[in-house]
Amino acid sequence: MRRPSCVGKGPSGHEGPEDRTRCPRVAPGASARPRTARACVLQSSADSPTVPRTPARACPWDRGAVRRWTRVRHGYGGSSRPTERRPSLPTSPVSSPASSSERTLLETFLDGCRTALPATLDGLDEEQVRRRLVPSRTTLLGLLKHLTYVEVFWFQHAVTGASLRDLGVASTPDRSFVLRKDDSAASLRAAHAAVVEASRAAVAGRPFDDVVTGRGRPVSVRFVHLQVLKEYAQHTGHADILREQLLAG
Repeated sequence: MRRPSCVGKGPSGHEGPEDRTRCPRVAPGASARPRTARACVLQSSADSPTVPRTPARACPWDRGAVRRWTRVRHGYGGSSRPTERRPSLPTSPVSSPASSSERTLLETFLDGCRTALPATLDGLDEEQVRRRLVPSRTTLLGLLKHLTYVEVFWFQHAVTGASLRDLGVASTPDRSFVLRKDDSAASLRAAHAAVVEASRAAVAGRPFDDVVTGRGRPVSVRFVHLQVLKEYAQHTGHADILREQLLAG
């Protein structure tokens, strides 16, 4: 479609809201207000007595053109934007949410998180999964090791009463982020998968209302599931952001 005669190009070569081209409909000697994306107006008669006041006209640019121009000008519409999609939870992991039991819903969402977090390591080398991008010890590999600790703490320590030392994990949550020299993506993935199976076995057949006292405070099996789900949801979001930063270079 032919471009309207009153539309020019801005300094960047793209048609856009910051264009200061004078509209040819303005009489000689009269000044025109810079056009914006909202309106194309002529200077009032107070500034130019020889030109009658003209009501504001709709800007000839369509909204789509303005959006495209803005994306180009601000540099986030080009090929430099990452195109890789980060692992994320499915929007509807349960086939029948309305008729599914509480246990089915909780276990399905928890298993989705258990899959999503290790997937953030896919396609990255050992240096990348260990790289620290924040002041804390949080790394992709450290997050996987920490969530392994969370599984052990709640599904084994809190449920069975076994000590953390006997279970072979760190004594505090902060220490669970510390990586040893022999820790690798493959070894921690395998450890996490084994711990998940042990977690399922620890509560298999136990009603959600059962009370466990392994950590010294009575909590229900339902609470254990919710607590671990909360930890996964929080740290999977952290892992998504770290992965995006690593891929962006």
